[in-house]
Amino acid sequence: MRMDLKLGLHGAVIPQADLITGLKAAAQAGFSAYEPEVARLIENSDQRRQAGRICEELKLTWLPLNEIEAFTQEPAHSSEEVLSLAAELSIPAVTVIPQAGPRDIRKAEAATALAELAKKTSEKGVSAFFEMLGFQNRAFHTVVETLDLVQTAGVRLVLDTFHFVICGASPEQIARIPKELIGVVHISDAQTEGKSLVDITDAERVLPGEGGLPLVEVLDAIRQTGYEGGLSVEVFHPKYKQRDPFQVALEAYERTSSALKKSGWCY
Repeated sequence: MRMDLKLGLHGAVIPQADLITGLKAAAQAGFSAYEPEVARLIENSDQRRQAGRICEELKLTWLPLNEIEAFTQEPAHSSEEVLSLAAELSIPAVTVIPQAGPRDIRKAEAATALAELAKKTSEKGVSAFFEMLGFQNRAFHTVVETLDLVQTAGVRLVLDTFHFVICGASPEQIARIPKELIGVVHISDAQTEGKSLVDITDAERVLPGEGGLPLVEVLDAIRQTGYEGGLSVEVFHPKYKQRDPFQVALEAYERTSSALKKSGWCY
């Protein structure tokens, strides 16, 4: 792996693990970063005081905290709560996602709301990254819409391989994204047999090589942008919850490293 790249494990891959166990599983597997979830930090409030020290001991860095829901009146967690968690653990960025529901929000209105949120995060010393969700019930679920939105709002993008594929983005389109717009990359494959792309759900997201997405081609396209920041494995298939988190983390690292190597990311 290139030494200037941070390969991280998303906490959702091992939901059976508490915060400290997740950090230890990630480090033991070979990951150099960890991507935390708001719900996990809230559930493990007694472990948060230890998390920063343990990250330092394990030589792990934080990837963006998931997540703030935008364009909704009733988010699962308030932006103030999320930012407080990020500030408490010195997490450098938070991910912002569009809430499910009405998609008729105008770009100008959304860009203003996103820019205001980014200003609020900046005042806390935290960056805001917007994640495009390719599901049809989400606002800004195409690459063109999303790039226009993040450029207007002045924030960076969470480039999720799963969401970019299911929304119909081509490797050529991905390769043209300015590297300066990419804040972090999420990596996952998905089970596709017997399904059209629009019918695939988060529950079918699996580790690289276990599904049918053109993951190697997409990763190669991201490499071609010149991006050299954080990468995070993020899958949600329920089968991983039934296994030992240390074994799942190791398989995640090995499969992702293999996919990156095939995509030209390694020396």
